[in-house]
This record gives sequence, C-alpha cells and structure tokens, in this order.
Amino acid sequence: MASVVVTEADLLEALATAQRGAAEGQTAVEMAEATGIAHKRVIMALRAMQKEGRLQVQYGKRLGIDGRLKPVPLYTILAKKKGAK
Repeated sequence: MASVVVTEADLLEALATAQRGAAEGQTAVEMAEATGIAHKRVIMALRAMQKEGRLQVQYGKRLGIDGRLKPVPLYTILAKKKGAK
C-alpha cells in the first residue's frame, strides 16, 4: 500500500476548509475528525499557525463523556496576512 504524503500547505488548507461555516471555533479533535488528519498532526499545525499569528483561541463548552459541559479551547484559523509567505 502506497503512503500518502500530505504537505504542510495541504494540511493548512484542509483545516481551513473544515472550519468554513462553523459558528464558532473548533476543538483540535473536531478538526481531526472533520479532515481525517491525525490529532497529533493537527496540534502541530495549530502550534505553527499560532507562531505565525494566524490562530485565534477562545473558550467554549462541549459535552464530556460524563455528560457534563466542560470548558474547552476552540481554535479559529485566521486568513494569511497580505504580503506574508
């Protein structure tokens, strides 16, 4: 079976596409599920975007496995600034 190579640009595009239409940011798990990309890889991409100033973090609530609403970080990917690589 051939291995599929996902470039950083592919990853960032997939994450941005997964967020379109979302009323609020998404958790890293939600992004991983929406894109089919491994959770660890999503986290690495979010860290890179944070360093570039392209990540907005806010907090929202999600239902935990115990049935309670819990505060979680929600990430929104911001557009690339004009003139940036």
